[in-house]
Amino acid sequence: MMGRGCWPLTVEPVIFLTFFSTTLVDVITQKYIYTTLTHKADTSEEGFCEKLNCYNSSDLEHVGRGILCSSSTDYWLLFINLASLLLAIPSTIIFGTWSETEGRKIVLVASLLGIALRVALVFIIIHFQEPLYFFVIVSLMTSALGYSTSLMSSCMAYVADITSRGQRTFRILFLDSAAGIGIGLAYFVCGFYLERIWFYHLLWLGIAACITNIIYIVFYLEESLLLPGFYGSSTIFSCQDFLEICRVFTHEPGNGRRWRLLTYVASFVVAGIIFIGTNSLLILHAQTSLCFSMVLTGYLGGALCLRYISSLVSVKLFQSVLKASNNWIIEAGLVSLFAGLILASLNTSARLTFNVPALQLLGVLPQSVMKATLSKLVEPQEQGILFAILACLESASNVFGVFVFRRLYDIMPLSRLSFVIGALLLIVPVVLVGFVQKNESPTTEILLFSNERSSESDFGRQCTISSRANHFPVLNSVDLNGYDYIPSGEM
Repeated sequence: MMGRGCWPLTVEPVIFLTFFSTTLVDVITQKYIYTTLTHKADTSEEGFCEKLNCYNSSDLEHVGRGILCSSSTDYWLLFINLASLLLAIPSTIIFGTWSETEGRKIVLVASLLGIALRVALVFIIIHFQEPLYFFVIVSLMTSALGYSTSLMSSCMAYVADITSRGQRTFRILFLDSAAGIGIGLAYFVCGFYLERIWFYHLLWLGIAACITNIIYIVFYLEESLLLPGFYGSSTIFSCQDFLEICRVFTHEPGNGRRWRLLTYVASFVVAGIIFIGTNSLLILHAQTSLCFSMVLTGYLGGALCLRYISSLVSVKLFQSVLKASNNWIIEAGLVSLFAGLILASLNTSARLTFNVPALQLLGVLPQSVMKATLSKLVEPQEQGILFAILACLESASNVFGVFVFRRLYDIMPLSRLSFVIGALLLIVPVVLVGFVQKNESPTTEILLFSNERSSESDFGRQCTISSRANHFPVLNSVDLNGYDYIPSGEM
């Protein structure tokens, strides 16, 4: 039984361990690709800035080879991410619709199997020193099970199933924070052990994390949906499911749902491109212009992930002390991002670099709060579809943001102007969210399903869980303290 007398942890440990292991895989893959390319180019593994200090002018050709290897590594990583995205997007959407009738746990297990398979295959590639294109093939194969995109969307839908409107913003931000802290911890570990001979054996830690997650979900985690006791096998994806996907963004019940959904989604995509793109750019700028070592780069990645903790504390203060609406919380996060990017554009030292995450202490809020706001706009039986679409958009925004901002960094006469462009682009989500706030009316806050009675005082104990039977949702009140289900007919 999950949690007696306190707020139970549900899928948060799964997200933490998953993103810790996937980040380890990404860093180890990057390290292996760079090592392989430098070996082929007959250069050492020293960084670009170290070469400038070690070589004379007659040896500048070695520096050019180092830059070429770094650029080639970035392109290989881009190919791997694009290959992953190519199959992860359709599989995530299919799993999202399927989870509405078959439950969240089966999708979580399938996604974790894909992640575990990728970690194992990456270990085999590195151990036997296979060609680099094997990483692209493995990325394509394992993304058929959704990879981390499908896992994140299913976890978000799970949280939406078991929380009330008042709880949802904090719980979804907590879920994103678990992922961010897992990523930050992986960066710290890699910063310490990147140069050790046994560094590649950290992949065993990733495999152990995946196995732990699968055991936890199968034997401990409760299903969030009340599924019928006996039901026939359903198709994974049908024409009806496709219509349900379209209905999420086309249905208009008369309360302004459609235009608000589209406005928030547009803001979500733009904010995601800027957030991830400028994060990658800050690390690149630190490595190339400020001569950060691998250890300092790992510390910077960890510092960027500390924003999740500050955002988690801040959102609770906004809700409980200031009584701020979600729109004002989003605006505060966007302003924090803007301030950090302006500082990054003036950055000329390591000290200023580590001050950027401090100014962006609310930088995680916009995307997480937008997810919670969008979740409140749709019906209970649409949560899986909505979060599947949002996870796909977020993954696509991440890849696109990194590509665009790195290209801007290369072509700009003054590379730091890329941060100014990112800051100016933040005006778009600020205006869109402000437009929604201005046109918000008290009637739009009325629940689509008014029998939800949970309050933040019983946080994590009483919640509303939707039951799917033949695609018609029925809300059932569930006491998580004992998991004694009350059938709807007895209410």
